[in-house]
Amino acid sequence: MVHIQSLFHDLFMCKHEKITKDNSDIVEKLVKRYLSYFEEWKRAQMNRKRANDDGWEQSFLAHQTWKNMRHALCGFVHFSKYMIEQRGVTYVPMLLSNSSSLEARFSCQRRTKHDSATAYSSGVSIMTVKS
Repeated sequence: MVHIQSLFHDLFMCKHEKITKDNSDIVEKLVKRYLSYFEEWKRAQMNRKRANDDGWEQSFLAHQTWKNMRHALCGFVHFSKYMIEQRGVTYVPMLLSNSSSLEARFSCQRRTKHDSATAYSSGVSIMTVKS
């Protein structure tokens, strides 16, 4: 899990790091390099599935986690490059990628078993009353 720690703690959650015109391509290549590690891991999982290994499903990240991680990382890098190249922003702080408050809200929804479409509105009501 060194890759996750390096990627998130050392880069995306670091208050001193930022994406600039000078380093945006470097950050993009770095993210792709880290994601290639996970892609190789995913291929190994699929090889286990093809070999009818009973434990194949637990040998990688959950499907949603893998998809969300790729979207979050690549999306933030592309957003940053757009803001710098098209909108004239000087830099984009890495902490802008941090969605802690949003994640906390979703975590609360899951914890109270209100994370399905039918239960979501009652979960929001409960959270609003508690706030």
